[in-house]
Amino acid sequence: SATLAQRLRGQLRRLSNSAERISAGHLDERVEVSDDEVGRVAEVFNRMATKLELDDLRQRDFLADVAHELRTPVTAIEGFAGALADGTARSDEDRREAAEFICAESGRMRSLINDFQELTWLDLDPEVNAVPVDLSELAQTAVARFEAYAAARGVTVTADDGYVPAITDPDHVTTILSNLVSNAIKATPEGGTVTIHTAVDGGD
Repeated sequence: SATLAQRLRGQLRRLSNSAERISAGHLDERVEVSDDEVGRVAEVFNRMATKLELDDLRQRDFLADVAHELRTPVTAIEGFAGALADGTARSDEDRREAAEFICAESGRMRSLINDFQELTWLDLDPEVNAVPVDLSELAQTAVARFEAYAAARGVTVTADDGYVPAITDPDHVTTILSNLVSNAIKATPEGGTVTIHTAVDGGD
C-alpha cells in the first residue's frame, strides 16, 4: 500500500542519513529499530556502529599509551643530551654516565617502537602459515630475547623445559609472546620473576 511504501522510504532514508553521519565521524549515531525487515537491518547497523565506536575508543587509548610510553625515554634523552651540550656534565665520569643513559633510553625507545610495529602488524590480520612447532622451544627463545632487558630491571625471566607440539604460525606466536613477556617484565617489581608455562591440556 501507499502507506507502507511511505513508511519504508522513511525508514530507509533515516538509515541512509545515519550511515552518512557515521561516515562523517559521528560514531554514537544509532537508528530506531522497528519490528520488520528494515528493523532487522537497523539492528545489524546499530551493532556495526557500536563496534566502530568501541574500535575508535581502543585506538584512542592505544595512541595515548604510545605517547605515555615514549614520553619517559624522550625526556631522559633530552635531559642528558642537554647536560652534555651546556657543560653541566663536566667530568669524564659525568659525561660517560650521560652517554650511557642516552644509549640505554634510545634502546628502550627502539624496543617500544618494535612492540608497536608488531601490534600494528597483528591488527592487520596477517595471513596464518600454520606448521608443526614446539611451543616450549618458542617460549625459551622468547625468554632468551628478553634476558638482558629483564636483568637490567632486576627481574628473572624463565620458561618451562620439555616438548609441547602444536600446529600454528611460529611468527605470530613469537610476536604475541614477545609482547606478553615485555609487558610482564615492565609490570614486575625488581626482584620478581616472570615465568612462561607451556603444557598440553587434553587437546589444547
